[in-house]
Amino acid sequence: MITHEGIHRNQQMNFLTPGEWWDKYIKDPEFRLSQEVEAYRKQYRKFIALIHDRNTIARFIHRIAGDLSSPLYGNMVSYQTAVKLIKQ
Repeated sequence: MITHEGIHRNQQMNFLTPGEWWDKYIKDPEFRLSQEVEAYRKQYRKFIALIHDRNTIARFIHRIAGDLSSPLYGNMVSYQTAVKLIKQ
Protein backbone atom coordinates (compact mmCIF):
# COMPACT_ATOMS: atom_id res chain seq x y z
CA MET A 1 0.00 0.00 0.00
CA ILE A 2 2.82 2.40 0.80
CA THR A 3 4.37 1.67 -2.58
CA HIS A 4 1.04 2.24 -4.35
CA GLU A 5 0.34 5.58 -2.69
CA GLY A 6 3.96 6.65 -3.15
CA ILE A 7 3.53 6.18 -6.90
CA HIS A 8 0.46 8.44 -6.81
CA ARG A 9 2.47 11.05 -4.91
CA ASN A 10 5.14 10.91 -7.61
CA GLN A 11 2.51 11.10 -10.35
CA GLN A 12 1.08 14.24 -8.78
CA MET A 13 4.51 15.88 -8.94
CA ASN A 14 4.09 16.05 -12.73
CA PHE A 15 1.29 18.58 -12.20
CA LEU A 16 1.37 22.13 -10.88
CA THR A 17 -0.72 21.06 -7.89
CA PRO A 18 -2.05 17.76 -6.56
CA GLY A 19 -5.53 19.21 -7.14
CA GLU A 20 -4.90 19.32 -10.88
CA TRP A 21 -3.96 15.64 -10.82
CA TRP A 22 -7.13 14.82 -8.85
CA ASP A 23 -9.32 16.78 -11.28
CA LYS A 24 -7.92 14.85 -14.23
CA TYR A 25 -8.06 11.58 -12.28
CA ILE A 26 -11.75 12.02 -11.50
CA LYS A 27 -12.84 13.33 -14.91
CA ASP A 28 -10.76 11.15 -17.26
CA PRO A 29 -11.24 7.37 -16.95
CA GLU A 30 -8.34 6.58 -19.28
CA PHE A 31 -6.01 8.74 -17.21
CA ARG A 32 -7.32 7.18 -14.00
CA LEU A 33 -6.68 3.70 -15.40
CA SER A 34 -3.14 4.61 -16.48
CA GLN A 35 -2.35 5.98 -13.03
CA GLU A 36 -3.78 2.99 -11.20
CA VAL A 37 -2.15 0.43 -13.49
CA GLU A 38 1.24 2.04 -12.88
CA ALA A 39 0.69 2.04 -9.11
CA TYR A 40 -0.67 -1.52 -8.92
CA ARG A 41 2.03 -2.82 -11.26
CA LYS A 42 4.82 -1.39 -9.09
CA GLN A 43 3.09 -2.59 -5.95
CA TYR A 44 2.86 -6.10 -7.43
CA ARG A 45 6.51 -6.11 -8.52
CA LYS A 46 7.68 -5.05 -5.08
CA PHE A 47 5.50 -7.73 -3.49
CA ILE A 48 6.84 -10.56 -5.65
CA ALA A 49 10.41 -9.39 -5.04
CA LEU A 50 9.83 -9.88 -1.31
CA ILE A 51 7.40 -12.82 -1.22
CA HIS A 52 8.23 -16.06 -3.00
CA ASP A 53 5.31 -18.26 -1.98
CA ARG A 54 3.21 -18.77 -5.12
CA ASN A 55 -0.05 -19.19 -3.19
CA THR A 56 0.48 -15.91 -1.35
CA ILE A 57 1.33 -14.20 -4.64
CA ALA A 58 -1.79 -15.67 -6.26
CA ARG A 59 -3.99 -14.36 -3.44
CA PHE A 60 -2.34 -10.94 -3.71
CA ILE A 61 -2.83 -10.57 -7.48
CA HIS A 62 -6.43 -11.78 -7.07
CA ARG A 63 -7.07 -9.07 -4.49
CA ILE A 64 -5.47 -6.16 -6.34
CA ALA A 65 -6.88 -7.15 -9.74
CA GLY A 66 -10.25 -7.40 -8.05
CA ASP A 67 -9.79 -3.88 -6.72
CA LEU A 68 -8.72 -2.48 -10.09
CA SER A 69 -11.70 -4.08 -11.85
CA SER A 70 -14.21 -3.03 -9.19
CA PRO A 71 -16.79 -0.26 -8.91
CA LEU A 72 -14.23 1.58 -6.75
CA TYR A 73 -12.54 2.67 -9.99
CA GLY A 74 -15.67 2.70 -12.14
CA ASN A 75 -15.48 -0.87 -13.51
CA MET A 76 -12.95 0.36 -16.07
CA VAL A 77 -11.62 -3.07 -16.96
CA SER A 78 -12.53 -6.72 -16.47
CA TYR A 79 -10.83 -8.81 -13.81
CA GLN A 80 -8.87 -10.74 -16.47
CA THR A 81 -7.68 -7.51 -18.10
CA ALA A 82 -6.67 -6.13 -14.70
CA VAL A 83 -4.52 -9.22 -14.05
CA LYS A 84 -2.83 -8.85 -17.45
CA LEU A 85 -2.20 -5.13 -17.04
CA ILE A 86 -0.73 -5.54 -13.57
CA LYS A 87 1.53 -8.43 -14.56
CA GLN A 88 2.93 -6.73 -17.70
